[in-house]
Amino acid sequence: MSATNVVLRLRGPVRLEAGRATGSVREIRIHAADPGAAVRAVRGALAAGPVPPRAPTAGGRPSGGRGSRRVRWLRRGRWAGLSVLLAEVVLVAAGVLDWRIAAGVLAVTEGTLAVLGLVFGAALVRGYRQLRGGGLGRRAAVGGAFFSLVPPPVAQAVRQELSVWGILARAVTFHTEQGPGEIPLGRGPGPGWAPAAGAVVLAAGAAGLPAWLGMAPVILAGALVLLYAAAAAAAWAVAGRVRPHGVRGGCVVLRWGLHHMVEIPLAVVERSGVADSAGQRSSGSRFVLPGRAAGALVLHLGSPVEVPARMGASRPVTAITVPLRDAAAARTTLLDHPAGEPR
Repeated sequence: MSATNVVLRLRGPVRLEAGRATGSVREIRIHAADPGAAVRAVRGALAAGPVPPRAPTAGGRPSGGRGSRRVRWLRRGRWAGLSVLLAEVVLVAAGVLDWRIAAGVLAVTEGTLAVLGLVFGAALVRGYRQLRGGGLGRRAAVGGAFFSLVPPPVAQAVRQELSVWGILARAVTFHTEQGPGEIPLGRGPGPGWAPAAGAVVLAAGAAGLPAWLGMAPVILAGALVLLYAAAAAAAWAVAGRVRPHGVRGGCVVLRWGLHHMVEIPLAVVERSGVADSAGQRSSGSRFVLPGRAAGALVLHLGSPVEVPARMGASRPVTAITVPLRDAAAARTTLLDHPAGEPR
């Protein structure tokens, strides 16, 4: 699904055939709706020993091949709804067809979208039930099932949209994303004056644009765009306060941006330290959280942890740098936490 969250490292090279590409690999990255359950299943299979291969069917494929083909069809078909909708808009807006033929095209395309909606609705319900059976909560199961079916750019846009209004709602009601029993992990870097000033300027422009230039539809549309931009800038301005770092349930919870989050078990933290945040850069094995602060908490991990990358993908890292205003206090919080003892 254009993202990976489970890494399989092999003891030796194994020849792999993936379509027309063949070669020897030592590492395989896959995506699982519930990565924790996937890891437990793989470890359980390794502990149980080798399993005899399944008997092939008449077509020469294993008996479980039909399910994999259905998943591949869903992956390709997730673009169909968006493609049909864009084609519909272009045909009608360009004036290629008169209104009678356009009405017929509209009925056909909307009927196609309705059929696709039923198919993806069934896949959504199935994914939700699987995630709920794996132990996820209702909200997490709905989000995981939905985002696994839509294209990555659409999923990213939806996440951004929901995060903007969710952060503003929490800020207005004086709530944060900290869970029950979560201990704050120092003070994160402030957002600076730029997002807050941008929100004020954009909101003022949205309010004054119709008064200055009139109430034409184009002017009102521009005012709405400015208003949304002001909301996004305001969300960035208060995101650091609404989404703080913390420690809960034996895990370090790191949050940044509008919706990114990663949970690191304290058991995999080999050692922690305090460093100057100046000059810290992300690399292949190191991830530096966005933010500006004088100091930073550095976590060195005994086993790789997946962190978000571009367009919903992820990559494994063994060191994470967290800019904090009081990194020494954050390290003390980790040392005093009963669920783990990072050195």
